[in-house]
Amino acid sequence: METYQGLISRLGQHLTEIELNIDLPLADTANKYRLTAEAICKSIIVGHGAQPQGLLEKLIADALKWVEADENNRDAGMFKAEIRYLQSIGNMYSHDGAESNLTENEDQTKAFDALVKVVRIAFFGQGDLDPPSLPKSMEERIPARMLGRVKFENPRAEEVVRLCFPKNRVETKFRKSDHDNRLVYDYVVADLGGGLSKGMIFMRSRTAIEKMLTDFLASVSTSFPDALEIITPRAYRSDGGEIDRRKSILDIIKDLSFDSRGRKVQVKYFDDFVWESCLPEEARTRGAPIKKTSHFIEQTLESIENLGRPSVVHSNASEYIAKILRGAHNYNPVHVVIGPAGIGKTTFCDDIATYINAQERKRVILLSATDFRETSNSIAIESVSDLYKVAAANGLMDEANSIESHNFEINLACGNFVLLIDGFDELESHLGASLNFEKFMRSLADLEECFRKVLVILTVRDYDIERFKHFSQTSICRLRGFSNQDTERYIGARLPKERIAEARALLKAFNEDGEPEKATTIPLYVSLICDYLIEYQSTSGTSYNKTPDSAKFFSSGQPLDALVKKIVDREIAKQSLGKIGPDDFFDILIEIIRAPQHTVTKAALLEYISACDSDAHTFNSDNFLRNPFLIWEKETILFRYDSLTYFFKSRLLARKIKEGQFSESPSIEFMAEFYHGEGPLYDEITTILPASEYANHPNTLKWFSSLYKSSEKEIDAKIPWRKAISAFFYWALSGDTDKVERSRSLVKYFNGNSWNFLSIYGRFYPLDLNNITVKDGYIDNYTNLRNCDYESENPVFYSTQVNFDDRSLPEKLERSLFAADCIFSPNLAMSFQAKEMADESGHEIIRDNIYKILKVGFRSNHFSWKSKDVYKNVTVIGKFSLDAYLNFLTTQGVLTIEYSRAGAEPGYLVSDAWYSDARKLVEAKDQTRRMMEFITHLQKAIQ
Repeated sequence: METYQGLISRLGQHLTEIELNIDLPLADTANKYRLTAEAICKSIIVGHGAQPQGLLEKLIADALKWVEADENNRDAGMFKAEIRYLQSIGNMYSHDGAESNLTENEDQTKAFDALVKVVRIAFFGQGDLDPPSLPKSMEERIPARMLGRVKFENPRAEEVVRLCFPKNRVETKFRKSDHDNRLVYDYVVADLGGGLSKGMIFMRSRTAIEKMLTDFLASVSTSFPDALEIITPRAYRSDGGEIDRRKSILDIIKDLSFDSRGRKVQVKYFDDFVWESCLPEEARTRGAPIKKTSHFIEQTLESIENLGRPSVVHSNASEYIAKILRGAHNYNPVHVVIGPAGIGKTTFCDDIATYINAQERKRVILLSATDFRETSNSIAIESVSDLYKVAAANGLMDEANSIESHNFEINLACGNFVLLIDGFDELESHLGASLNFEKFMRSLADLEECFRKVLVILTVRDYDIERFKHFSQTSICRLRGFSNQDTERYIGARLPKERIAEARALLKAFNEDGEPEKATTIPLYVSLICDYLIEYQSTSGTSYNKTPDSAKFFSSGQPLDALVKKIVDREIAKQSLGKIGPDDFFDILIEIIRAPQHTVTKAALLEYISACDSDAHTFNSDNFLRNPFLIWEKETILFRYDSLTYFFKSRLLARKIKEGQFSESPSIEFMAEFYHGEGPLYDEITTILPASEYANHPNTLKWFSSLYKSSEKEIDAKIPWRKAISAFFYWALSGDTDKVERSRSLVKYFNGNSWNFLSIYGRFYPLDLNNITVKDGYIDNYTNLRNCDYESENPVFYSTQVNFDDRSLPEKLERSLFAADCIFSPNLAMSFQAKEMADESGHEIIRDNIYKILKVGFRSNHFSWKSKDVYKNVTVIGKFSLDAYLNFLTTQGVLTIEYSRAGAEPGYLVSDAWYSDARKLVEAKDQTRRMMEFITHLQKAIQ
């Protein structure tokens, strides 16, 4: 004869094997599902005192009778349908044979879903069967509180009664713990004085009511109290509806004549009993609603699945909380709401606190991390009760909520209180090592064991969330921020129309790397931008960004300075960063920004953070890593906002130049980023450091002098330095209006007409080079060089490297500008040589020019059409221009003008008549006789 424990053990083994083989096709595991269905049916039958008989068909019919007796119609019907499905797939795949047309590749998804439903109804519904051991994948599919229904709660009966009668003698008369017969309850009596007593029976949700009342009458005998209260937890159906357990108890009392002989018997729900009897009146009175943020926009939440991926289910914050309050038994007791800094976690807490406080017999206990910044604490915080004690001791609770910590704990356990901790990660920063995270979270689980009505909501920043997943009774969801529509609605409500475009432009600075257009926006950034623009407007266009000496990096008076400074100040306050000030904060971020890919190791960064604080004991370095500018991925830290790197780099350079303080690193590497005089960093520098105001300042001249002296380095280090020189002059000369004025500025920087080491990249500005000498210079694609003023036949550049690519090579550039010791790029050297040899070797020059022109259209061993724009990229040397060559080749029939297939773009194609001659020239520079004659006569004919 099979025992219930033997069947449950076998069932647990079947479930474990299914989980281990979950990735196999259903065809390979279907028989295991059939065996599991058989074990479930036998467990139900034996668990109800009967014996299983017959095959699976008979077992299902017998088990279904017991399920229908215990469960509601909906669940009984679901159980029948799903276990029949498990039977069918077992028969189909196990008995039909290999010759059937069954799908071999079908996965187990549907079968596993059916199995979860069957197990949930059979062992976690309204029946009393002890459940099997569940594998993790199945346990995660059943709500934690439903899993806990098989346990008997511990309401701490005597402790609760002492809260009701703090001045009276209270004792537990007897306690019954017959779990097998579901006879579990506590009987506690309070001596009211004057010979009167009041008895209270605390029963559990799984307690057999009639057995308990019968046993109590026999146990109490003639010592029946003057008044008796029967206190029961609430019970719920599997569909979420509440069972009227109070009525069930009252009906049984009448049937047993339990209330005869004038006995005063009342039945109360535990939460009602605690609310009415343990809480003072002022604590039960609803507090004033928390004022919502102006222009409040409710956000949506998305749940985070067990593997860390967001689910597709989104809901409004208030809807999410309403579902939990309506069916707390189906949800985990702890809800972690994550999101980056500024996402609106505090606004979320204010919103739901108002909502919960408006519910009947619900009070929110809101603990804000901000309140704990300056708290004095000498005790270890290992439980939620410890945290409440610290809050009460430091005057952080409203007077109405300042109750004894055990009273708080009991009301939290039974659901009268909902605990919100806004900024739990910041709270950890403030409390430091005194807060034991593991023990604190376990304390919430311990409370849940009492009456499974705990609801705690923690808001934290979106890093290191894995530690919360270690607690099975925790749900994690993410605040999604403002959608694009939300952002537009918020900006439109706060700003006049003429300022909206400016707000949008500022918001782009907070785009993350690789995400130029984000689907959602951090609400804090939108709010700060609107605050700035409103205040800026109210001050008649005068910047209000006044910065103290401790925040010199944020002193340029631009909108971003005000916004970023506010975010930095916010972080310093929230994360307890000791003596680190705004400029220290700035310096630390610079260390990350200057690193390759803006990424550093955690160890390296923590070492630098500690060095910035004169008293390393004043804060935990890890706290800094929680700021919104960073992404913290285990041992790697990277800067979050690629666009904002230009903000920090430009402010560093601006401050150093203003103060005349030069340091090779990172100044040279940052300056070198805009050596062509363009780009986002150059735009930022010219905005916050106008050349018209600062270019001639003594500190600027001092800074450049230090940059110039830094050239005394090894040759390998000179490329970044030369680029920094070029970048500096792009900025410094941007306010000058003509060649003479620019050259005067350069004379000032070089202390004379000898501009040694002058380095120029790109277009740069035309200069007056009369009476100027440049030694050891570096010229790279300086296209305006031909537009400079200089004396012909009088060299300006000595020992200078001069580079031009083919596209930038000036057609008219005098060789006399350069002394014999200059080094030219090959194409420039060839160009000068060609001009010198034009009369002596015109044939070779013309041949090479025609070769380069014809080669444009030669690909994959044949000539094809190419647009005129492509041909314009050819660089020809000698005295004839590219246009002259193209016109001549066209008029002579070597090239034909054709239009693209769309008919809109003109281009050239080698004609059929010259196809063979042109191909030989391009492939091997082999001139046919006709091509040789063509080239020979071209010099005269082209004119």
